Amino acid sequence: MRLADGLGTAFFVAPGILVTCSHVLFDRAGGRIAEDVLWRGVSWRLDYARVVRSRDLDLAFISTDFGATPHVELAEDLQIGDQLYSYGYTRDFPDGDSLTVSYEGPTRDEMLDLKFKAGQVVPGMSGAALLNLRSGAVSGMVTRTRDRRIDLGGRGISASAILRELKAHQVPLGQAAAHEDRERIGRLLASLQQARQRRTVAGSRTLRFHDLLTQPGLLAEARGLPNDRHATQPISLAETVIAEAREETDAGVSSRRLVISPPGMGKSTLGQVVVARLTEQFTRSASPTMPILVDLRDYSAEMRHPDFATDAWLRALLARIWGQRSSAAGNWDSEKGFGPFPIFLVLDSLDELLIGHEAGEIQAVLGRDLFRRANLVLCRSDFFERYLVMTPFAADFSVVSLQPMAQGEVEDHVAAYYRMIRANDWRRPTADFHAHLARVPELKIICRVPLRLNMALDLFEPDGGGLEAARGLLTLYQQYVRMLLANEAAHVDSLLTWEEKQRLLKEVAWHFYDEGNMGGLRAPPFTPDELEQFLTTAATLPSRGNVARIAEDLRTRSLLTTGSDPSTLLAPGALNFTHKSFQEYLVTSYVFDTTRDDADRTAVVFRSNMSPEVSEFLKEYITWARESPRLLNSVAENMMLAYDINRFSPDRRCDQDNHVSPERARIARVQLSYYLGSIRLPSVGDFLRAALDTERDPLTRRSIALGFSFGGDSSFLDDYIAMLTAERRAGGACPENDVNIGFHLSLFGDQPLHPLHPDVDQGIARCDRTVARLSYQLETETDRGSWRLNLYTLVDLFTHRPVSHRSFVDAARENTSALWRAVARLRDDERCRGWPEIEAFAAVLHAVDEAQ
Repeated sequence: MRLADGLGTAFFVAPGILVTCSHVLFDRAGGRIAEDVLWRGVSWRLDYARVVRSRDLDLAFISTDFGATPHVELAEDLQIGDQLYSYGYTRDFPDGDSLTVSYEGPTRDEMLDLKFKAGQVVPGMSGAALLNLRSGAVSGMVTRTRDRRIDLGGRGISASAILRELKAHQVPLGQAAAHEDRERIGRLLASLQQARQRRTVAGSRTLRFHDLLTQPGLLAEARGLPNDRHATQPISLAETVIAEAREETDAGVSSRRLVISPPGMGKSTLGQVVVARLTEQFTRSASPTMPILVDLRDYSAEMRHPDFATDAWLRALLARIWGQRSSAAGNWDSEKGFGPFPIFLVLDSLDELLIGHEAGEIQAVLGRDLFRRANLVLCRSDFFERYLVMTPFAADFSVVSLQPMAQGEVEDHVAAYYRMIRANDWRRPTADFHAHLARVPELKIICRVPLRLNMALDLFEPDGGGLEAARGLLTLYQQYVRMLLANEAAHVDSLLTWEEKQRLLKEVAWHFYDEGNMGGLRAPPFTPDELEQFLTTAATLPSRGNVARIAEDLRTRSLLTTGSDPSTLLAPGALNFTHKSFQEYLVTSYVFDTTRDDADRTAVVFRSNMSPEVSEFLKEYITWARESPRLLNSVAENMMLAYDINRFSPDRRCDQDNHVSPERARIARVQLSYYLGSIRLPSVGDFLRAALDTERDPLTRRSIALGFSFGGDSSFLDDYIAMLTAERRAGGACPENDVNIGFHLSLFGDQPLHPLHPDVDQGIARCDRTVARLSYQLETETDRGSWRLNLYTLVDLFTHRPVSHRSFVDAARENTSALWRAVARLRDDERCRGWPEIEAFAAVLHAVDEAQ
């Protein structure tokens, strides 16, 4: 800087934007003393109309005509003793002079907040940058000397203060700055995208995310059906979401979608595809929208932190992804995004973040900045329908249900898979695979789920040998997990055999398993330290190798993955199973092993609520056990003993255990009676009959009757329905009917499911989901065991629950065709036609038709 009576220094903090000291440009009276700016041999006459002067600090910004100049990175990151380097233009050395000083610490003077020593600061150095030799970033700016005659040092303004002033005065960075920012962000997003593309697809050892994006036919369309009663046609989700990301509303906020589905349907893949496409558009300058992907499952341990999901927390995440030395995070605005680039925020695995927390905690967290700013949220449908469907959070989104793959998409995926791995001979294995699915109809249905289709392809060999043992969902997971662990154990650096890995992973899966219910039992955070600590108590820990080596082997060569994927904002060190369903399969294996071996442990295990996925696996395990009479008898005996242990009476052990609440004991009895009902052994039948005579809890009695019915004996359910009918006819209080209604409403999402009291009717004025779900079950043969109770419940909802009458009528009208079909079929069914509930329900449908 050329002054009227000397020289000064400035430096670029953004393309074309200089910062210097205010006293370099103005004298004490406010007079202008600087004349020209010289840079790389070019002189520019200073235009004071383009100077922004700080009101409080000795600081000024100059917008120049030098264009897209290089500039420094501002980041304070100072430690006492740091060596700082500076370069400025003094009267004695007009061509430039170097200076090194040592940082002493902050000063109390708010105008000059850095203090340094061991360097001679002379006139002309004011406005020079202070480069931190440890961090490589510019930590501040020289403002004045402490003694111009000796090397006493000087004072300066911090980088954070400069950044604050930039933002406070809205210094115009211009088009050059925006272009430079886009290039820098684009490079970062491209590098993250490359890391993402190297990752394998869930359920496959062969496919990588890059293959889904580049190989025609591998990526299914991701069709979603809007949760709108008038929606009948699915939409192409990725295409729709990406288009909406570019069409912001007048408020500057893109359309918001919450995508739900059962496990394995491709929610996470959808999120990654959307981010990949938006990244491509951003780097090509085709869209200003900057995508950010957050995998929420890695932040479960932070849920209770007061800053979690706030603007400050999100700012810290951005600082992590941009790098601690970058100034980019300083330009983050919680409403607008980063600078001129609005963000598109994708949140994956919402259910895995919220599992186990109380409703109040969840509502508080979902009201914070991270969730208010989210554009695309991905969540399991069962969790959403039980706990979130009626929340204000859900009301802010357009909810879409991800649909299974169409048969044509399955065929395209299989053909593309074999074209990729067997380019010269892909037709034969493609035909062989489809022929195998045709021989196993249940497997063909299962393979409409992308995760499970990839698992089946990994298992398949041309002769069907690898997939031959997979006849259903349970055996598919059994074969796949065994194959994957055997492959990992075959590596030369693997410590454990595949059997040892599996035994330990069963214990690990159970120990870190959340019930999947609000306010349920809470698992410890799944981190490397917690894993190592747990292994010291594991029952199946091998004697060879120390715990640290065994933990490392499980982390690196099993079904676990560390939350360190640079393509997402993951919490460092967090552990997860490669897919949640693998953990649920291993949890079920642990539970089944327990029922086979130990009644006392079985009594404890069933005090935890089982998620729907674990329940499905467990029912298949019990069906599988029927092939071995000895095994089935052992399982049944331990379950019956466990039921007795969980009875509350003076002569029962459960009363003597101070750690068992009556509610937890009831959960155990309800679940045990349900599974016992499907075991067709005389001893089990005698046991449950006796239990039904003595059991005082209505929900447990209901579970016993249903268990019998699904096991093939409907007489107990007939008696149960007769008791419900008599209770209604008697008038007055109807506790048994209230339990039946309350449980249905909780199960199907018309009221929040309380983990300990799922049978309490909370009096909410809706029942449409229950009506729709019971209507669906009446058309499903696998639900035959509950058909009569479903009919009774529909009649009871219409007749005796006035608070939800309008909801019932609307839902019945929407499902009227399916309901009349069910009535006609039941009238023709030899096993059902004598039920009085059929005609009672037909009368309800006529009343619905006539209702105003």
